[in-house]
Parts: sequence; structure tokens; C-alpha cells
Amino acid sequence: MNIRPYYVYQKAVFPPDFCDKVIAEGEKLPHKATGTVGMFEGEREDTSIRSTELTFFPQEPAYSWIYDYILQFINAANTKYWNFKLSAVEPVQYGVYNSGQYYHWHVDQHPYPYKEGANKGLTRKLSYTMQLTDGDEYEGGDFELKDPGEENKLVKIDGIRARGSVIIFPSFIMHRVTPVTKGVRRSMVGWIIGPPFI
Repeated sequence: MNIRPYYVYQKAVFPPDFCDKVIAEGEKLPHKATGTVGMFEGEREDTSIRSTELTFFPQEPAYSWIYDYILQFINAANTKYWNFKLSAVEPVQYGVYNSGQYYHWHVDQHPYPYKEGANKGLTRKLSYTMQLTDGDEYEGGDFELKDPGEENKLVKIDGIRARGSVIIFPSFIMHRVTPVTKGVRRSMVGWIIGPPFI
């Protein structure tokens, strides 16, 4: 699928106090060091592809301020650029990349829709990554995408290293986080789901 634009971003749109609060709440939750990739019967540990620490913010009233804030930007971007039919939001992920950690090339969209549960029949359609730490606090850890229309064209968006920046893109876009070589990169990641593309 060739789609334009295949990403949009806003630089430093979330204020520092919001980022501070997200980090504080994220650090209170139990973290899991993981190399989990894939989904459904294909889910597996593969640290050659992924090495990070993460947790998820429960979809509970205590965390509604996170969901409400990010969704206003997601919905505005979708209305302006893609007009995908969206149904629900998945739990927001709080991620920590320490020195040496990474997430190599992957897509967020599953090979087929959810088979059961509240999300049965739905698939990931939009993904987002929000920068919680400033890019000057770590080295490496670049967020990069591949242009879906030009297979070998790699796109690095330097503007999203600024704290409070967010990038939104269709979940079928190939992307990665390069290895952090110094410091710690913290981010908030999530996915919006809806009926499969036809």
C-alpha cells in the first residue's frame, strides 16, 4: 500500500509537566524486560529483534488523563490525513530503552484481526510514539521509518527527539528504534484499532 502522508508529527506539543507525570506514573508500575515480538501463536522472545523494558497504563479512570490527552491528537490527525475507521484504543505502553537496548525493523499491525475478546475482528490501524525524555539526554535511540513507496528509503525524523513530541503513522509502516548507546530513552507508545482495511 502506498499512502501519503505515511507519518505526521508535532514537535514538543506535550508540556514538560505532562511528560514528568507520565514518567512518574510509569515508574510506579512493574516493568518487564522483554524481547517479545509477534502476536497470537507467533508470539515469541527474540532479543535479536527487540530489547527493552516496558509496562502498560491500565485503561482505568486513574489514567484517563493520559488517554484523553493523546487521543485528541490522534483523532485530529486521522480526520485530516487518513480518515481511517477507528473503534477503540489499546492499552498505552510506557517504554524504557537503556544503553544497548533497541527495537529493530517491524510493523505494529498484526497479520490478521484479533480472534477473541473485546477487540475481536479488529486490527491495529494507527500507531503513535511520544517522546518523554529530551533527545539530548541520550545518544542513539533514533526513531526511523521506511518509506512504503520506496523500499530502501530510510527516513529519520530528528524533530521528534524533542521532549513532548509525537509521531503518528499507519500501523503497517515499517519502523525501528536504533540502539541506545548512552543514557536512557523513555517513550509512550500506543495503537488505535478498527475494522480491517478492505
